[in-house]
Amino acid sequence: MSRLCRVAARTASDGTAPLQPAPLLLSEQDRLTLRSWSRSRSIRAGYVERARIVLECAQPGAGTSSVAAAVGSTRPTVIKWRELFRAHGLAGAGRTGTCRPVGA
Repeated sequence: MSRLCRVAARTASDGTAPLQPAPLLLSEQDRLTLRSWSRSRSIRAGYVERARIVLECAQPGAGTSSVAAAVGSTRPTVIKWRELFRAHGLAGAGRTGTCRPVGA
């Protein structure tokens, strides 16, 4: 989705509403996987946090600040994982961060 489309999806027609991110649309399979991750005690804590962020972002009217407060995270972290999920689906939620340079 282009930046222009995201902004248009977040702005009211009269321009007075605060910017809200477009809600994430989850398939039933993605929702089940994310719920499983969010409840798991055997996977890495980062995956649990990412799953909780994405599930919260899929709720209608969920803003960045409200999601961050609900999951005990920060706004930049919510933005990062929401956009990675939007771009790459579950593969984006499963990322481990930046790659190390070869030889480091």
